[in-house]
Amino acid sequence: MKELENLFNWNWIDWCPTEYRWSKPLTDSRPYQIIRKPNSKLVNIVFNAVGIDEKDVKLSIERVEREDYLVIEAETKHELTNRNYNVSGRFKLDGDQVDNIQWSLSNGILQVDVMFREPEPSKIQITKK
Repeated sequence: MKELENLFNWNWIDWCPTEYRWSKPLTDSRPYQIIRKPNSKLVNIVFNAVGIDEKDVKLSIERVEREDYLVIEAETKHELTNRNYNVSGRFKLDGDQVDNIQWSLSNGILQVDVMFREPEPSKIQITKK
């Protein structure tokens, strides 16, 4: 009788943990990478946003005392699992030197491109006395 009961209670699909493999440079413990190319005004931030829908991404600049931060916030509710996926993070930057910020989301990766201004030459006059 026990065999018959087990036959009807059998889980038709199960996880095989020994067969799971992955390679993700962006993990939950280090969800970002900052890419700076030499002599470039462009800085790229690559941010882990698995499960996030593009319409739910919000980027803003926040000033706290004398520091500027790029703030990333997003939350998406997955319909099938009925669970929320969310990410948030902030990056310190010099807001006075930023020209513009653009972002895109593809395959669970949020790419934020921060374009900095060319530094202005100093207006301090130096003369021999």
